[in-house]
Amino acid sequence: MNNNENMIARMERLENKLDLVLGYVNQQRLRSEMTDDLLSDLSLIGKDIYNCSVAELEKREVEIDTDEISEIGVNLLKNIGHLNRALALLTSMSEQEDIPKYSIWKTMREMNSPEMKSALGFLVTYIKKLAQSNKNNP
Repeated sequence: MNNNENMIARMERLENKLDLVLGYVNQQRLRSEMTDDLLSDLSLIGKDIYNCSVAELEKREVEIDTDEISEIGVNLLKNIGHLNRALALLTSMSEQEDIPKYSIWKTMREMNSPEMKSALGFLVTYIKKLAQSNKNNP
């Protein structure tokens, strides 16, 4: 193989590699265009949702405190495990078909169980704290 043939072979390999690179660049360009189109569409949808929400809240005379929304978000995230367990319990209870019926006397006996005492303690404490909070923040 002479120098000329060697040079032609190298150029063909370089052209093949360049074709691969150009193909990759074209794919990236197409992805970038699709991403830009998606972001543009989502931006329009987001603006419409925001404008409709603001109009509806103004119509209903609702004022929103962003600090309270932030606090709700933080509390929700802190308690996500508890919420999941509560939802799982509600789901299992809604699927249960053999829920027993309680008479007043059976309910009174059940109230003496440690679980019910704990649940009632939680409920009474919650109601007291809620009432106190309402007194402090009318």
